[in-house]
Amino acid sequence: MPHLIWTQEAKLDLERAYHFLAARDKALAKRALKAIHGGAKLLESQPQLGRPVFGQRPPRKELLLPFGRRSGYVLHYVLEKDDVVILAVLHQRQVNR
Repeated sequence: MPHLIWTQEAKLDLERAYHFLAARDKALAKRALKAIHGGAKLLESQPQLGRPVFGQRPPRKELLLPFGRRSGYVLHYVLEKDDVVILAVLHQRQVNR
């Protein structure tokens, strides 16, 4: 089973997302982190779950994580040997600009 590794940038993304939401609603911020961590945990057992992100080097994948009514988060990750390396955690609005 692959190991899950969070890069420093991905950890900072999580922190930013939490603080952004916590300024309005701490319970919402906690639910968002739970959804993000739950999605990442899925990658340990199903690392091929995400879809390819074209035009990126190194080749990476993204996993869409619904959260809320019309949006969610996106995990960008790469597969390295026996590891799933989380590179970034983005809000879908950041991705679709």
